Amino acid sequence: METFMKKAMEDWCVDLEKKRKKEQEKLNVLLEELDVSEDDESETDTFESYQKMNWESEVLLYELDQLENKEI
Repeated sequence: METFMKKAMEDWCVDLEKKRKKEQEKLNVLLEELDVSEDDESETDTFESYQKMNWESEVLLYELDQLENKEI
């Protein structure tokens, strides 16, 4: 009986350790995905700010052209 209990405890501890490692691996993968998605979001923000700056410069160039045309 004692041998059976000892073997059962060892198996149970091994199973728990395997389960813990598996959960830790899942957590690491999720953290990596979160980090990647934050990088993607940053790239999107950079692209959007570039578009805004590009649009603003186009508007300023247009306004400058309009002023020059009025002066001529």
